Amino acid sequence: MDTPVTSLKIHVDNTAWGDAITLWLQSRRSDATRRAYAKALEDLLTSTNRLPWEVTRTDVHRWVNEMETRGNAPATVAQRLAAISSFYQFTIEDYYLPGSQTPLHNVNPAAGKALRPNVELYGKAAWLSPDEARSLLRAIYRGTLQGRRDFALFLGYVLLARRNTEWRLARWGNFDRHGDLVFFRWSGKGKSDQRLEVPLPLWNALCEYLRAAGRLGKLKAEDYIFTPLSRQGQVMPNGGTVGEQALSAHEVGRLLKRYLRQAGLDATHIKPHSLRHTGAMLRKAAGASDQEIMEFLGHSNLAITQVYLHMLDGRRDEHWMTVSELLGLELS
Repeated sequence: MDTPVTSLKIHVDNTAWGDAITLWLQSRRSDATRRAYAKALEDLLTSTNRLPWEVTRTDVHRWVNEMETRGNAPATVAQRLAAISSFYQFTIEDYYLPGSQTPLHNVNPAAGKALRPNVELYGKAAWLSPDEARSLLRAIYRGTLQGRRDFALFLGYVLLARRNTEWRLARWGNFDRHGDLVFFRWSGKGKSDQRLEVPLPLWNALCEYLRAAGRLGKLKAEDYIFTPLSRQGQVMPNGGTVGEQALSAHEVGRLLKRYLRQAGLDATHIKPHSLRHTGAMLRKAAGASDQEIMEFLGHSNLAITQVYLHMLDGRRDEHWMTVSELLGLELS
């Protein structure tokens, strides 16, 4: 079983601040967010060689410059800044010194827009067309156990459009049956215990994989669905039992690149998260409204979804032909 991240690798020799860090990380809803936030705070403290209560706005500016020098993408810098701002806001608003109404800290050195790099929302998002998505799935040979697993894995990314960890770390207990319907329970990005219908082709693919693995009917609620394969089928190379260890993010990314190449597709910019974009655009192509896509993706408001779809689909120019004619340009 994975141990939730609730502390830093760096020791903070102050009881109140150490406790605040633990409570702050525990307040994050997903393990992935906790890991990312802990990593951001560790990076800040290592880079500045400061203790949390010593960090100034100038220190944060220098840290931002260092991240940019390292070649970190603007989106990465912005995400880490958001994590640091979240921590200090927690020490101001949510953590009080024992036996008093005095907040632990009184300033947020990471607050303010001036620190944040310009990030074009979804500017580098990539997705597969319906034909490309079909080619990807057809490239997965389903005559082996690995093929059945990988087909169910990537079909799920496309049909459910969940984020990488939300689907990669799916457990048997995340699936609920209600009559002829199956629902997938997921949590992430500020959402908890959300339920999404599992399309029948995906459920059939999951059952086909689990049956071939000899796991169907034997799974416990806490067992991971997508696990590394072993020759024995029941014992992992590290001595653990099948179901205790999920496929790593690196392995999923490697497999996706492999199948994209086998399908004759350009694998350069396609990542597992691209399949979430693909799922959204497939829903749009199927006639779903922006409101329906918002609910499907789990976005917090319609404006986010509309920006999301606009950036993925691109701005259409309905007047270029008339403008070209005005300029006397040939259209053939």
